[in-house]
Amino acid sequence: MSLLLNLLLLAAPQGDLASVPPQILPPPPQLVPPPRLLELDPDRIWKGHIDAGATLVSGNNESTTGSVAAAVERMWGVWSVGADAGYTGVRSTDQTTGDATTTSRLYTLGANGKRYFHEDKKLYTYVKGGDRRDEPSGLVERVDAGGGVGYRFDLYKDAFLGLEGGPSWVSEELVGVEETERTVVLRAAYNFEAPIAASLLSYGNGEYLTGGEVEALTTLTGLKWNFSDELHAFVSLQVNYDGSPAAGFESTDQILILGIGWLF
Repeated sequence: MSLLLNLLLLAAPQGDLASVPPQILPPPPQLVPPPRLLELDPDRIWKGHIDAGATLVSGNNESTTGSVAAAVERMWGVWSVGADAGYTGVRSTDQTTGDATTTSRLYTLGANGKRYFHEDKKLYTYVKGGDRRDEPSGLVERVDAGGGVGYRFDLYKDAFLGLEGGPSWVSEELVGVEETERTVVLRAAYNFEAPIAASLLSYGNGEYLTGGEVEALTTLTGLKWNFSDELHAFVSLQVNYDGSPAAGFESTDQILILGIGWLF
């Protein structure tokens, strides 16, 4: 049958062949990549800062303070993760005896994750953990881990206030205390930024833990002067309060720091 069809086609006039419409093949199927659940935000990939500072006090007592801190954050879609670490050391000299002692050696380490409910990035849930040590000030170690909800309030152009709250588990060990306190506490925290002038910014953060034998408040408030897109100078005041300090230690420490920082 196929041989007969071929012979008929060869015998047909050219005009008849030209009148035969060509076959139109359907286009090949297009491969559509699956949607990405976590869309990267090119403007917020591993941004952070590194700060270093020092202070020197002389007079009735001499003291020197040195500090270094770093923080990083990555955002994609409605998710974000962050981490921070810091060290602050204070060494004081008694003018009468000439003896020098380390009055503070503060180590901090933290990590957090957030999931925003909407693209405006205001309401979110969070998980976080932290480790804090300052044995010369009576704190061997305080570890906390927990979660909760937070909300960011836009105050005015480039100014905001963030509030967080939720339960946390805390393990606290004090100098001279044999038993380690382990308990569930209530956590409340805040952070803010508020421009004052074109290159001058006020900022701060704080955290309050209360429950069982644990009561602790840590705050940081400062002013930052941005003299380029990447470099800034700052002055900050840290206040650390422990409602039940170890025997022989004060409940409140204050540390003033002057320094410079690098944004990346």
